[in-house]
Amino acid sequence: MFCRSSSGQGTSAEAGSGGPTVRRQSEFNPETALSEDECKEASAFISHSSDEDAIKEKMKLTFDYHHNMVLDPMQSSDILTVFPQFKDIKGLIEQNFVLMFGEGVSGKLLKWITAFKKKVIQQCKKLPSTSDLEELLLAAESPTGDSEEGVNFGWDSDLSSIILLLYLIPPSAQGRKRPGKSGTNIEEHLREITAVAQPYLLAAGPWKSSVHQYFIVLDRHAIPCKSTSSLGAFDELFKAHFVFGTSYNIMLHNMYTFIQITVYNIDVGKVKESSRVAEIVNIVFSPVLTEDYIFSRYSVGDQLGKGGFGVVYEGRRLEDDLKVALKYVTKTEDMECIDIPDHPVPLPKEIALTFLANKGHRVPEIIRLLDWTDHPDHFIMVLECPSPCENLVEFMRRHGGSLDEYTVRQIMWQATNAAHMCCLRRVLHRDVKLENLLINRETSEVKLIDFGCGDILRMSPYRSYHGTAAYSPPEYYSRGEYCGWPATVWSLGILMFAMLCGHFPSDFDLHLLQYKRWSKPGLSKGSCHSMPELSVFTTTMTELPFSATMQANCYGSFTTVIGATTAPIYQPSPYKPRGFCHDHLVPDTPKSLLLQKFR
Repeated sequence: MFCRSSSGQGTSAEAGSGGPTVRRQSEFNPETALSEDECKEASAFISHSSDEDAIKEKMKLTFDYHHNMVLDPMQSSDILTVFPQFKDIKGLIEQNFVLMFGEGVSGKLLKWITAFKKKVIQQCKKLPSTSDLEELLLAAESPTGDSEEGVNFGWDSDLSSIILLLYLIPPSAQGRKRPGKSGTNIEEHLREITAVAQPYLLAAGPWKSSVHQYFIVLDRHAIPCKSTSSLGAFDELFKAHFVFGTSYNIMLHNMYTFIQITVYNIDVGKVKESSRVAEIVNIVFSPVLTEDYIFSRYSVGDQLGKGGFGVVYEGRRLEDDLKVALKYVTKTEDMECIDIPDHPVPLPKEIALTFLANKGHRVPEIIRLLDWTDHPDHFIMVLECPSPCENLVEFMRRHGGSLDEYTVRQIMWQATNAAHMCCLRRVLHRDVKLENLLINRETSEVKLIDFGCGDILRMSPYRSYHGTAAYSPPEYYSRGEYCGWPATVWSLGILMFAMLCGHFPSDFDLHLLQYKRWSKPGLSKGSCHSMPELSVFTTTMTELPFSATMQANCYGSFTTVIGATTAPIYQPSPYKPRGFCHDHLVPDTPKSLLLQKFR
């Protein structure tokens, strides 16, 4: 990222048309600053932490370090790479500005309205009266009072009227211009405005009277504003020039851009957004805009695997040498994108489901999604890469083709917890199988991977199945539909059978299981009798509509799968398996039963 001036000549240290050209004395006490090595450690923490308060505190302690980087033309290109949270955490621009000039200076503009509002209204009353002017004056005079407390400074507030009145003082020689609409290719717009004037404000909403969020755009990075009011956003834009050391044009041309996220004057909840709007929003708000983002942060190594899904490569994160896996997936014409909470644009389903499965407290049995980039014809996912690890097919091959009971119990305990937490987070994995479970050869830690066959979990039945046929629920073949919870339980039962026996159950095996007559030499009675319970449960599912009560029974079946073997759970150091998140259990599920099954 290079902080260009309004003339495209570089940072504010060079000649510009205005803005912060002189380094000012910081209000920050350097005694509390960190050393360079400590700053690098802090930047690593900032990049990986999700605790906003901790990030702001670390950014405060590293202020001198990152501000010197902004002021140095040779390093200014690195500021948003070294401190990427500038693009994500609201309030960091305000915090930096306060450290530079103090609270008094920082709050001046937001308090300015009490001094100039009456003067603006007084001057505008002298203008030739029109219906538009009278409407603006009426809006500007209400609500009354000298305090801004309790006043909504949005685009439909008295403040927006004040801003519009300011445009009328004095009247232009050509008179008022008729309002109009214009459009341009978003790539062309971003390229041109980046070259001539930045940073600038970008507002998004269904229409200008209903702005949902303001962003400061700097070199195609959309940095969210802390304020949700127009005045606060303009104030933050002014401060961004000082925080990032950029020049600004004297007339502040192109300082504001509005993107309407729906068709003009049509309610957002009643129509689908146009493809043009989707393109604009995707380009501007996508967290990663180009492949250069990935390749500038990660080194790509040897190929780890290849299949119908795409190609997986090993890699390293450059900032801390963390081992990662980079998954390259080519898009097909029918590849589905879905909307998820807290993300402005639809994402490819695999990215979205992996993101949702990781949302909330960390679950060590689910592979972590570290980064991604989305493009028209492909997407790239950056995933956690445990080492040394292998999938369960390779693990079983090294152990003679099947596994003993206590090893199976250890693996099933973790696989079931992963599937359980996915369901709680409304994610149906739909492909829990040997190939999609990685096991660490040293710690026996298991991780669920590959959400490409999944879907959003719902209570209503599914009528298509995209997982592996050997794990598909029998009700799908008997009546053409299945429900997510019991299908997940069934796949876990098949997984357990395959690990214990070294093969998938045949029709005859399933027949014996249903009547509790199945057995295998060398297996305990508990193992032989647990799988019939699973079979009977799934058979019941084929005959009854799925309900909340059935969902509760699924929890019991989860524990049936895990409690199958009687051997003690093997817990290698330092990894220690964790149980279900008991606070998320449905009311119908007895905690004591779950605890008894797990322990």
